[in-house]
Amino acid sequence: MIFLSYILSLTMNLFKSLLILMIFLMASCKRERPKHIWIFDRDDLEMLNGNVDQVTIGDSSSSKDEYYHTVKFDESGNLIYSEKRYLDVMIMEKKTDSTIEDTKTRYHVLSDLLGNRTAITGNVSGKDPYTSKWELNKQGQVIKYESDGVDSIGDVTNFDYNAGGDLVKSFRLHPSNHVEPDLYKYKYDKNHHIIEVSLYEPNSSMYDPEFRGKDVLLRKTRIEYKALDGHNNWTQKIEYHDTYPPMVRHSSTGTVTRIITYY
Repeated sequence: MIFLSYILSLTMNLFKSLLILMIFLMASCKRERPKHIWIFDRDDLEMLNGNVDQVTIGDSSSSKDEYYHTVKFDESGNLIYSEKRYLDVMIMEKKTDSTIEDTKTRYHVLSDLLGNRTAITGNVSGKDPYTSKWELNKQGQVIKYESDGVDSIGDVTNFDYNAGGDLVKSFRLHPSNHVEPDLYKYKYDKNHHIIEVSLYEPNSSMYDPEFRGKDVLLRKTRIEYKALDGHNNWTQKIEYHDTYPPMVRHSSTGTVTRIITYY
């Protein structure tokens, strides 16, 4: 009798294992490349359309190019690699020091038993290596970002979306640095392209009664798209940056051009 119970238990466990395997295989077979994929750059996000292979801004071979950024996707729409070079400017009391920084990031996808992506991690190499993690919801949207970088230990960013799937708000906390949180709000055009990004200090603790207790607008970036490709992804844009009191008023304009290739 004991032996029969053991055989039945063993058979049931084997059946459960086979059932899980079949569900996983069926999900894998049915899973198609997503129509929309995401670029992650810390807690800056952008949704792209189509079977994107690579996105490149700048020229990696030119030492005169102060900003270079390329990201690479696999055929399943997963971000797998990025490389960035940028000018890091440090303003000190009597001088300004600037250096060129290079970073490379390799990404890894975490999935559940059904093959649904639940998170993505990124291992960043460079002068100050660190690890990042993006948590995803069932729709594949990033809902949380964390990093252990030297300038962002303990920082957490949460993301909110509207019914159409557009990112409308992100809230960044800096518990380790004891500085005020950042609130970003986004506006879109009819093609779901971001046309305005506003940075606020939420519920400000500034001593000035004009700002204290309010969501204070610190910076606004307006975006004008000059060129789109056949997949409705932008290939050239102009950014208009403005800062507001209590920060020093300042305005600047910059043009960004990129190349997108597809599978």
